Amino acid sequence: MKLASRNDSYGFAERCRRNLLFIDEASQSRQDVHLVTQIITSSLGLIVFPWERKADQKIGGTPISVLDESPEAMWTETKPSKGLGQLIKNLRNAIAHGNIHFSSDDREASKVVIRFASENGDWQATISANNLMTFSLRFIELIKNEVG
Repeated sequence: MKLASRNDSYGFAERCRRNLLFIDEASQSRQDVHLVTQIITSSLGLIVFPWERKADQKIGGTPISVLDESPEAMWTETKPSKGLGQLIKNLRNAIAHGNIHFSSDDREASKVVIRFASENGDWQATISANNLMTFSLRFIELIKNEVG
């Protein structure tokens, strides 16, 4: 199956999805890979990638709850984002300023919590690595459905 160009929002997102699922499968087969590292790498690519205007416009006002179907919220924020667009913007800023912290170096995604923070500390968000993987995969589907 031919992929859309990696210069396209969905083409890039689909490549992130494939790499993430490949490393997840390798991790489950007990191969010497680092799933948490791939989860964050894929997520960073999705968050930082320079989105096309139509992607930003279509996704920006989307409620975060569209991607968060669990009874407990995936994200814990000190100052809740008003929508997916604001969350992505806050995450981009945290990444740009190196404000990401891992709770441990454990290889098991279920045992790692990731904290993103604003430069001045007025906003923080935490998410487990497992939930970040789920969130990223759902975000890719949203891109595919809205923009693809």
